[in-house]
Amino acid sequence: MKRALTSFARAAKGMDQPFLSAFRKNINDQPEALRPVLAAFDVFQLPLPLADEFVEGTSCLLLFLNNYGLVMRFDTLRDGVPPPDHPQVLRPVWMLNQYGVRIELLPGVRPSGDSEVAHDLSMDLEGEGVVFEDVKGENVGYLPGLDFPVVLDRGAFTRKYTRPRDSRMRPGMNDVKNLKNISPSDVQAAFYRPLYDMAVACLPKSGKGWDRAVDTAQPEKVSRFLEFCAEEISIYRRGGLGLLENNWSGSGWLERPIGKGLEGERTGTVYNQRLAKLRPRI
Repeated sequence: MKRALTSFARAAKGMDQPFLSAFRKNINDQPEALRPVLAAFDVFQLPLPLADEFVEGTSCLLLFLNNYGLVMRFDTLRDGVPPPDHPQVLRPVWMLNQYGVRIELLPGVRPSGDSEVAHDLSMDLEGEGVVFEDVKGENVGYLPGLDFPVVLDRGAFTRKYTRPRDSRMRPGMNDVKNLKNISPSDVQAAFYRPLYDMAVACLPKSGKGWDRAVDTAQPEKVSRFLEFCAEEISIYRRGGLGLLENNWSGSGWLERPIGKGLEGERTGTVYNQRLAKLRPRI
C-alpha cells in the first residue's frame, strides 16, 4: 500500500496532469476517486498518459495498449447500473470498481465498421431487455476468427440486462479453437479461457479495493501476463489468428479512420511508442 499512497500523494500535488485532469472533469472530481485510478497504473506498472496519449470520451477515458492488444476503460456507473453481463457484450479481463469509478481491462477486438451489423445486434439485444443506445459500426466487432458479434462500447447501454437466455448465434461461425459446438452464452468464456486463466494466475483479484489490488500485485507476475498478451498481439500483427487484436487503433477496419478510430490510432501510437522505450523487454 505504501507504493500506491506515494503515487496518490504525488498526483494530488499535480492535478494539472492531463489524464487526471480529464478524469476529474469527465468522470469524478472527488479526491478519493483518484485512488483506484492510480492503483490501476501501479498494478500494471504503466506511466500516466500525457495529453496526446488517451481518448477522452463523453463519459469515459480510453487508453489503448496496442503493444499488448488491450484497452483500459475508465468510467463511472451510470445511474448506479453496471454494463450488462450479456454474452454479446465484450467482458473485461480484469476490473477495479470503487468510489463509483469503474476501471476495466478489455481484450482488443477490431470494430466491424458495419452499421448494419450494429443495428441487427441492437435488435437482438432489445428483445432481451437490453437497450444498446449508441448504435454505430465502430462500437461492435467480431471475436477474432469467429462470426460472433459483440458490443465493444460497454458504456453504450441505458438499461440493465435482466432476462438471461442464449443470444442468437449468426450462421457461418468458424470452427476456431474448437468452439463450433459451444453454446452462444459460453463463447466468450471458451474463446478467452487462456487469457482469463492467465489473468487469474498473474493479476490481483478482480473487483477488490484499490489498496488490496496494490498490496497483492506481484510485478513479475503482472509482467508475465503482459508478455503473454504481447505474444498474442504479435501473432495478429504477423497476419495470424491470436486471442487479441488492436481495438480501433491500427486495425485497418476503415481505409481512413474517423472518430474513435482516428483518435485511437493517433493516441495509441504515441503512448505505446513511449511505453516501448520504458519497457523494451516486452
